[in-house]
Amino acid sequence: LDIDSLQKLLPAVDVSSFVSNYTALLSEDGRISKDQCLPNEIPCDESTPYRRYNGWCNNLKQPHFGNAFETLIHLLPPAYDDGPNGEILNCTPCDSHETISVHCAPIEVPDGDPFFPTHYPNGERRCLPFVRSLLGQLTLGYRGQINQITAFIDGSAIYGSTVCENNLLREFERGLLKSSMLGLGNVEALPHGTQEARRIVIAQQQHIVFSELLPKLLGLELLEKHSLLPQSDGYFTGYNNTCDPAISQPFATAAYRFGHTLVRRMFPRMDNNFRPVSDPIDLASHFGFVEPLYNFTAGGMDSILMGLLSTPSMAFDRHITSALRNHLFERRGESASGMDLIAINILRARDHGVQPYNDFREFCGLKKAKTFEDLRAQMSSSAISALKSVYDDVDDIDLFPGLTSEDPVKGALLGPTMACLIAEQFARLKQCDRFYYENGDVAGQFTPGIFLICTRSYLNSHI
Repeated sequence: LDIDSLQKLLPAVDVSSFVSNYTALLSEDGRISKDQCLPNEIPCDESTPYRRYNGWCNNLKQPHFGNAFETLIHLLPPAYDDGPNGEILNCTPCDSHETISVHCAPIEVPDGDPFFPTHYPNGERRCLPFVRSLLGQLTLGYRGQINQITAFIDGSAIYGSTVCENNLLREFERGLLKSSMLGLGNVEALPHGTQEARRIVIAQQQHIVFSELLPKLLGLELLEKHSLLPQSDGYFTGYNNTCDPAISQPFATAAYRFGHTLVRRMFPRMDNNFRPVSDPIDLASHFGFVEPLYNFTAGGMDSILMGLLSTPSMAFDRHITSALRNHLFERRGESASGMDLIAINILRARDHGVQPYNDFREFCGLKKAKTFEDLRAQMSSSAISALKSVYDDVDDIDLFPGLTSEDPVKGALLGPTMACLIAEQFARLKQCDRFYYENGDVAGQFTPGIFLICTRSYLNSHI
């Protein structure tokens, strides 16, 4: 058999009976079973208007679609060099992939690095630690990676993506989350029943994403092409029970990391009149050291929020703050003990077998570049020169550097290929979600009154 034929046959071999390497991640002590945290009862209850925490039964025909702990999906065939083939790991030693774990893939500091020394004082070669993503597929074939949260826009950052995670967040008293602070003893501030409150919060989150975030990122042309704009009136009728909402590999490992280019190094503290109240916060020295952020004398968290509101983000481009490139998770008092987030982004995509930038140009309708000069329609001369200084061939350009080197399209924050990959993902998150807030074909659809409340939610009303 040739490689192509083998790759078509291997996914039919089910190995789920002896591959269950994520049980330890489901609870604090690692002793709770998969069935307790990720219940998958059949048949699905078609009448409930409420989501399961883990996404189960969102799709009545394919209950596992979009579930937590499903694998990320590829939009193009995986690109691995070799073809088929619970504890915290210390992957800092350069030989850790041989001496500690095959899951280690340390990043060797190259000669001439402007910040990180190439060797430790004892003469040992210096590497930055990198741990490969958790194996996720339940069949043979290309390595697949697990997504520990649900695919859907469902408030999982608030409520958790498993029953066990949700239980840790709840008070089990009056339907409150442990973080809830209603004040003045106002028990009636939320609608009766925690699931109804959760349902409304999720709808508000979805409305803000589709009405405010995506228009800023993508521009009108892509919004219209993928039907991403909220309804001007009536309900959405485009639910598709055959599509899979799973998060794509290029979205997870590169495209939706666009925010890394927007991060500032210095964060000012401001009062309610937008006047500085104390020294700004240096991000580089505050990874894992958050106590000063809550310093009431310096203005507390309120001053940070006011500073964020009054200070623009950095521009979307290929330039990344040194706080992320040199000081990520740096230990206080230990120079050069941090990591390089952009190196991690690049290696994460390689770890996942994500195809290079040029392939996704073609996927998104751009001309596949044959030379670096073919990139001029989407990139500046300086960006192309920077890529040429690192890559020998245009086909070698990794996805994240390629995406962040593109010029933004008219009316959008992002470049064309990055915007395309994000639009593709959010189109599926809308069309493949039975509980999408505008959907008029789901049991217990929002009444016109509640629907109006959800569509009047904007980000500035929640700050």
